[in-house]
Amino acid sequence: MTQIPLGNGFYKSASTPVSAQECTNMYPVYPQSDALSEAVLFPAPGTESLIAGDASAVRGGIEFLGCPYIINDNTLYRIDQSASQTYSKTSLGTISGVGRVSIAKNNTQICIVVPGGDAYIYSVAGGLVTITDVDFDGPANTVDYIDGYFIFTKANKFWCSDLNDGTSYNALFFATAEVDPDNIVGSHVYKNQLFIFGTKVTEVYDNVGGADFPFQRIDGFIIDKGLTSPFAVADFDDTFIFLGAGENEQPAIWRVEGSTPIKVSTTAVDNVIQGLTELDLSTAFVQTYSQRGAYFAAFTFSYECLVFESIASAFAQRPIWHKRESQVGTVTDKWRVGVIVKAFGRLIVGDSFDGAIGALEPDVYTEYGNNIRRLWSGPPVGAAGEPIFLHDFELTLESGTSPEGDEGFIDFAMSFDGGRTYEYQMIQSIGKIGEYGKRLIWDRLGRADRYVNYRIRFTGNMKLVLIRADGGFDIG
Repeated sequence: MTQIPLGNGFYKSASTPVSAQECTNMYPVYPQSDALSEAVLFPAPGTESLIAGDASAVRGGIEFLGCPYIINDNTLYRIDQSASQTYSKTSLGTISGVGRVSIAKNNTQICIVVPGGDAYIYSVAGGLVTITDVDFDGPANTVDYIDGYFIFTKANKFWCSDLNDGTSYNALFFATAEVDPDNIVGSHVYKNQLFIFGTKVTEVYDNVGGADFPFQRIDGFIIDKGLTSPFAVADFDDTFIFLGAGENEQPAIWRVEGSTPIKVSTTAVDNVIQGLTELDLSTAFVQTYSQRGAYFAAFTFSYECLVFESIASAFAQRPIWHKRESQVGTVTDKWRVGVIVKAFGRLIVGDSFDGAIGALEPDVYTEYGNNIRRLWSGPPVGAAGEPIFLHDFELTLESGTSPEGDEGFIDFAMSFDGGRTYEYQMIQSIGKIGEYGKRLIWDRLGRADRYVNYRIRFTGNMKLVLIRADGGFDIG
C-alpha cells in the first residue's frame, strides 16, 4: 500500500495534471507527536444560529465594551447576551450606503466610515451621530485608531481626529504620501506603528507629538508592497497579513516579518487571485481568528474564500491553504461568514447573505442547521508513467461519531485525466454512533494508463476527521 498525503491542502495548478488537490471545509493538522500519518484533516467549524436573519447583509462589525456591534444593511446593531445565554439585537441608528464599511474604536467611541460616503461616531452617551466638523476632510475611505487618534485615509492624503474625540478635527492634522506619489489605499496599526498603504509602497509613521501633525514618517522604514483592497489587511499570528503587490506585480498575499514582506500565497492561490477583476480585488476582505491551536486568515473574494493556516504551514515548511464554502439555498457559494467578532467568550459571526448572527463552533457540523459539504482530493498516484492496476483504497477516519439515529456516507471517486473529471463514484457508510472500528475500503478499482487521483466527498451533520489514506496498486 502507498500512503497518500492528506496535508497538502488546496493546491490546484493552472494545469490540473500537475496538481488538482482540493481541500474544502476541512483543514490540515500536523500532529505534534507520533501519529498514523504526518498530517490529518479536521472539519472546519460550523455555525450555531443565535439570531435569525432578516434578508440583509452584514457590512462590518467590532467588539465594543464587551458586546459585538454589527452593521447589517443600513442599521447599526448591538448584540446582547442574557443570563440564560439567549441573544438579541438592539437597533442604534442608520448607516448610509451599501457595501462593506471601515470601523475602529477608542475607549468610549466607535467610528464607522462608509467608503466615499458618510462617517459616524457612536458612543453610549451620545448615540450615533454623523461627523459634521467642517475640518473633517471627508469623504474618507478607511478609519483606524492609534494613540487616542482616529486615522482616516482617502486617495491623496490621511488625517486624524483630535485626541480622544472622533467628532472634533483640526484642519492642519493631515499628511500625504512622501516616498512614492501613488494613491493611498488604506492603513493598519501594528505594534503602535501606523502603516499607510499605497498601491505599490507602504510607509510607516510614529507618533512624535508634532504641533502641526502628531505623526512623522520613519526614515528608511518602507515596505515595497502596496495594498490591493482597504479591507484586506489584518493582524495575524504575531504579525499582520495583507493582499497586495509592488511595482509591476500581480497581487498576492503577504505576511510581514520585521520590515520584510514574505509571500504566503502559493501559485495555486495566485492563479485564483490573479484571475479576478479589478473590482473583485478592490472589495476583497480578510478575517483572522484562532481556534483549537490553529490560526486562520480567511480571504473572501466575490465568489471564493481561501484560508491560510499558519501552524500547519510552519510544520510543513510551506504555505498550507484550504477553501471554505457555504450552501445558500440550493447554491454552493463562498463562505457566508462576513464578520467575526470575539465577544462573550465566543466567536460571534455575521452572515453575508441574510444578516443572521451565529457563533463559530468547532463542535458544530452544520451552518445554521444546514449540512456542510466537505471535500478532499489528493495528489496524482502513479509509477513513473507506467500503467497501474488499482487493487484498493483504504480511508482511515474517526468513525462512530454519527448523531443518534443518523448515518453518514463517504462518496469516493477517481480521476484518470488529471483531475478534470471524476468517475466510478462509490458510496460507503462511515458507520452509526458507536461503530468506532469501522474500516472503509474500496477494492477492484480497475486500471489506470499512467496515474490516478482519488477524491472524497461528504455532506452531513457529524464530525469527520480523516486520519490516513492508502492506495494499493501493481505496475502492469
